[in-house]
Amino acid sequence: MWATFSAAELLDSSISGDLADPNRNGIPNLIEYALGGDPTGNATGQGILPQAALNSSGKLQVSFDRYVTRNDVTLTVEGSDALNGPWDVLARSTSGAPFIAEFPGVTASEMGEGGVKRTTIIDAYNKSDPEHPRRFVRLRAGRP
Repeated sequence: MWATFSAAELLDSSISGDLADPNRNGIPNLIEYALGGDPTGNATGQGILPQAALNSSGKLQVSFDRYVTRNDVTLTVEGSDALNGPWDVLARSTSGAPFIAEFPGVTASEMGEGGVKRTTIIDAYNKSDPEHPRRFVRLRAGRP
């Protein structure tokens, strides 16, 4: 089990489930765990969430910390022209492995020593691309 819960809490998926948010900080357990938070504590907040920005080339990028030892999670960065999709897989990390770009033109990089890697995924499209006037990215966490 990836989090410390009492026996009663383990039986209650509203507390111990991957999509649960028992500390009510708005971040589901599995995302919080994958990004180095504490799903059962109150100290973790929005600061662990990915940060999106435009890079110097005018491409949307998302950056976050990936915890190598949390190898029981698959992290996937997806991109879309609309919030309701369809969503394309831009890059993925499975079982603690480094992120690999899976979409043409996407860049995935990681920096850092030891168990924490600062991960940056850069989208394939420039903000001035007339065929992709709006872009959205999201990070998904799941089980391998």
